[in-house]
Amino acid sequence: MGDRVIARLRAAIRRRMVSDSRGFTIVELAIAGSLMAIAGAAVGSSLVSNFNATAAVERRSRGVDELRIGVARLEKEFRSAECVYEPLVTTPGGSATGYRLRFKTRLNSGAYEVTYRVEGGRLYRNLGTGGDEVVATELIDSATTFTLSETTRRRLDVRLSAQPDGKEVQVLETSIAGRNAWRDC
Repeated sequence: MGDRVIARLRAAIRRRMVSDSRGFTIVELAIAGSLMAIAGAAVGSSLVSNFNATAAVERRSRGVDELRIGVARLEKEFRSAECVYEPLVTTPGGSATGYRLRFKTRLNSGAYEVTYRVEGGRLYRNLGTGGDEVVATELIDSATTFTLSETTRRRLDVRLSAQPDGKEVQVLETSIAGRNAWRDC
């Protein structure tokens, strides 16, 4: 009798273990999978949107910084200009505009000629000794980028428009008065 009781107890324990260890049905798995796919799509879409917005802001910032650095370099060289070749002012007290700026400067104990020009959406710098150096990109070409005025104090107005993100136009304007008298060339 003892063996029979033990066998019945074992069978009851097995039945209880089998009935308590139910798994998921295929319907439950399909519903859970669908919910996870919807949640994943929503989170993924949000991440992609944030990434694109961050990339656009970074590109715009990099383009504007590139432009500012280029103009700061131009200002430094132009403040020490001795002679301005282009744009050429032909009347006393007048002004001239153009997309090229060419001048002779004396900087760091040496004289050299430098040309800046806006062409093909880029600001180029050339020292006449080699190829062009790209100073800034994604600019809007303009024939009135550089305006030289022959007033009581000669000055150069620089107006560069950039569109680094392809949407919003950023405008950088500055006026530079030379330290030197810019003698006639």
